Amino acid sequence: MTTNIYWFRQDLRLGDSPGLLKACESAQQLILVFIHPARLQGETVWGFARTSERRTAHLQATLQELRSNIAEHGNQLLEFVGEPAEILKSLADTFAVECVYCEAIEAPEERADVTNIESRGLQVVSTWQSTMFDPASLPFAPLAMPDIFTAFRQKIEQSGATPREPLAAPTRLPPPPLGLERAKDRDALGKHITTEPAGEATAHRSVTAYFSTEHPLHYKQTRNQLMGAHYSTRLSVWLASGAISAATAYQTLKQYEIKSGSNDSTYWIFFELLWRDYFRFLHLKYGRKLYLRNGLRHEPSAQLPARQEPNIEQAKLLSWTNAQTPNDFVNAGMTELTETGYLSNRMRQVVASYLIYDLEVDWRAGAAWFESQLLDFDIYSNQGNWLYIAGCGTDPRGGRRMNMQKQIQEHDPDGLYRKHWGHA
Repeated sequence: MTTNIYWFRQDLRLGDSPGLLKACESAQQLILVFIHPARLQGETVWGFARTSERRTAHLQATLQELRSNIAEHGNQLLEFVGEPAEILKSLADTFAVECVYCEAIEAPEERADVTNIESRGLQVVSTWQSTMFDPASLPFAPLAMPDIFTAFRQKIEQSGATPREPLAAPTRLPPPPLGLERAKDRDALGKHITTEPAGEATAHRSVTAYFSTEHPLHYKQTRNQLMGAHYSTRLSVWLASGAISAATAYQTLKQYEIKSGSNDSTYWIFFELLWRDYFRFLHLKYGRKLYLRNGLRHEPSAQLPARQEPNIEQAKLLSWTNAQTPNDFVNAGMTELTETGYLSNRMRQVVASYLIYDLEVDWRAGAAWFESQLLDFDIYSNQGNWLYIAGCGTDPRGGRRMNMQKQIQEHDPDGLYRKHWGHA
């Protein structure tokens, strides 16, 4: 009797999961696993927690929905803390597992996890499933993709390529092997924190609610707002955990356009989903280069600050993370981030620009803080956006330094945002 493992990573759902369907089709028994990598339990090199308590709680809420959904489909979810290679190898040896199936993630640490698993003699089948567009449908090979987003978008739109159709969830999951419950009992599980639901069912309710209003028809006008209930689609929260897939989000958008009409705003939702795809395909092309201080630039950017003494840089970084900079607009944004785990797209750019160009701190420290705090943290988009602001990515303009006074005048002229977050 064939027994396989499906390792959930950033795809915490049963619907539209090509990799999970492959695992189901190839085995009579299936072990379903989620692993909290040990590296995420500690601190960054900048001295703060790699993952905040709020983000941990959000993940646990997502896993709780996944656990319930799996139980309804005839299986169970095992949850572990530790090194993925060690945990999966132990399970494979105990239950004579033939293959580990998982989502393909092209960030350095996640790729290293798969390499370590394979080095222990396990077969791994990774499925690329986090983009709207299947790589095979693109009018270019990923390694030959245009570096500039505009050229990337134009080639795709001119080719007539369309996003893949989302797949239905399996009607029933293969059962776990006998004795699996005992295996779970002897391993350390992640810390559980009670919070509101945040998984697949919640994601679909939230997305359905948004697309049952007129807000998508006005998205382009509201997307730069700093506050409000509906200025953002909030799709990023569900996409980041994989509670909903990009293909499903696109399908929902197209169904909305058929029913309610299309305009510049509905196109802009697609436009931003395409940016998300772009950052993912960029990882297929450049990989680890996107994690260097100078990014893709052979020489430091003219705007990128020189290195400072570590204690000076650390003090400036702390003023930023603690919302104690000389700029009350930036402080308001940083307070919102730490108190809610969320920040508007506009404020993300503002606080990033301020850290890089006004405080002259290494952009990678800011990227790490966003990773720690954001409920919608996504390794691809986070890295891509910080590279973009720092001028170390593919943007030909070489950096996006913002005029702080202009940003205040355009986006918080009455000071309501600063007042709301206690910095007016």
